[in-house]
Amino acid sequence: MYATPPPTLQDLKRRISNACASVSPDMLQNVQQKSKKILDVHCSLWRAFRTPNRKVSAD
Repeated sequence: MYATPPPTLQDLKRRISNACASVSPDMLQNVQQKSKKILDVHCSLWRAFRTPNRKVSAD
């Protein structure tokens, strides 16, 4: 939500483009690493749920 609504569609597009351009490669890499870790934990828990007597490891 913008504090000041964009007056035109072109202005909205410009704001979106500027926001996308401000995302650094480090930010993208950080998101990718955290997403992978969450997915790994989710998969470990799912395997533990599906396999009786299996210990859960979140390594």
